[in-house]
Amino acid sequence: MSLGLSRRTLIRRLADAGLNYRELVDAELKARARRWLDSGALSKAEIGERLGFADATSFSRACRRWFKMQA
Repeated sequence: MSLGLSRRTLIRRLADAGLNYRELVDAELKARARRWLDSGALSKAEIGERLGFADATSFSRACRRWFKMQA
C-alpha cells in the first residue's frame, strides 16, 4: 500500500503528530510475534523470517526486549 509520500515525509509528519516511526514499526512487529507465538502454528525460526529478521539471533534479541524471554 502506498501513501503517496516519501518515507522521510512520513517520518516528519509522524514526528509532527508526536509519533515515532521506529516505535510504531516495533509495536506492530511485537504484536505479530506475540500472536504467532501464542498460536503455536509457526516455529520461532519461521516467525523471525516472516517478520524480516536477518537471523534467529536478531529475533531472539527482539523477543528478550519485548517479552523478557528467550525465543
